[in-house]
Amino acid sequence: MEKTLNQLMKELEIIAQEHRQINEFFQGDFLDAISRDSAEYPLMVATLQPGGMAEGYVRVNVVLTICDKYNQQEYRQMNEVHSDCLSICNDIKTTMLQYRWTEFSDLLSEIASDPFINRGQDMVAGWTMNVAFTIYDNDDWCAIPYDDYDFENGFTPTPGGDCDPASYVVQYENGEPISSGSIASGASALIEVPNCTGPVGATLMKTGQTTSYRTGDDGDIQAGRATDFFTLASVNPFGNTNRFTDELGGSTYSNNIVIDWSTYDGSTVLGYYRIVQGVGVTNWNNAIDGALSLSIGTFTTGWRLPNIKEMFNILNREVSPCTDYAPFSHPSTAYWTSTTTSNATNSALRVGSVGGNATQTTKTTASYSYIGVRTFTVSGTTLS
Repeated sequence: MEKTLNQLMKELEIIAQEHRQINEFFQGDFLDAISRDSAEYPLMVATLQPGGMAEGYVRVNVVLTICDKYNQQEYRQMNEVHSDCLSICNDIKTTMLQYRWTEFSDLLSEIASDPFINRGQDMVAGWTMNVAFTIYDNDDWCAIPYDDYDFENGFTPTPGGDCDPASYVVQYENGEPISSGSIASGASALIEVPNCTGPVGATLMKTGQTTSYRTGDDGDIQAGRATDFFTLASVNPFGNTNRFTDELGGSTYSNNIVIDWSTYDGSTVLGYYRIVQGVGVTNWNNAIDGALSLSIGTFTTGWRLPNIKEMFNILNREVSPCTDYAPFSHPSTAYWTSTTTSNATNSALRVGSVGGNATQTTKTTASYSYIGVRTFTVSGTTLS
């Protein structure tokens, strides 16, 4: 590689040191950076993301966060912070297009950026930049630091040769042994590993209700995963804690696709098409057919009608209608789900947005609406 990862981070640190408006550089998780008592602002944070490699290059993806503290009571000051941090981001982008950087790497022509507000230990606002470096790797095998490695001929063990038997231990992650023993040179061993059982899945999400009407109710306890209805407990693949984003990790929603990162399992995530279809005039079969035929932007297939759990998942129990919040902002209506009722198969469940309740309704009733949902595959910061 023309630059090692340490050298790349050092280059970023030098930018932070020399820029007149940046007071500190931090490599690691953004929340760790702002949780320190010694954090100095404006702050630049570099967080590594999944990358890749191929012949001739190594791809390094980094989320750069530029942030500063603000007074929660002074929203005009927050606008100033966003403006200043965006200018710093542009300075960094311009710097990385100069020869000092282009001699060892290519930078993707468009850098996705996203404003944010974080109400953690420090009240900070700023911008994130999703930067992809393609670092040249023009070395051949002669440059690899091996002492005496044959790149053409592999090692062939001789059964029963002079090598000492090798010992092995197979254990669980907690250190509990499964099997152990030794094996002669050139021989093999069959180790039976028992099925692992234990808890799977994740804690349910918060309902969004924050108003309490008595001790012990939902608004009082607010049980569930996430910091609040809109804020994740950890960052999504785009490096922010926003539960809802568009498919590019931002908040423009130009294709009206809302990605719900509370459903992210490490490889897939649910996304909703937020435009209400067939408002108040659709029966169940037409709702299913309409959802299946949706084609949004480059996502021309894979859309479907949400099931009852997928519909309940986006209801915010603090507001009424329960879908009347950004980025959905739906009017009062009732939505078909794809779930048939078990006690009467000629009926299906619909969800009313005012009370957020599920109601059994005959499938031929042409009085309701629907939206589409899709399972997206996530690779780094790319959704497909």
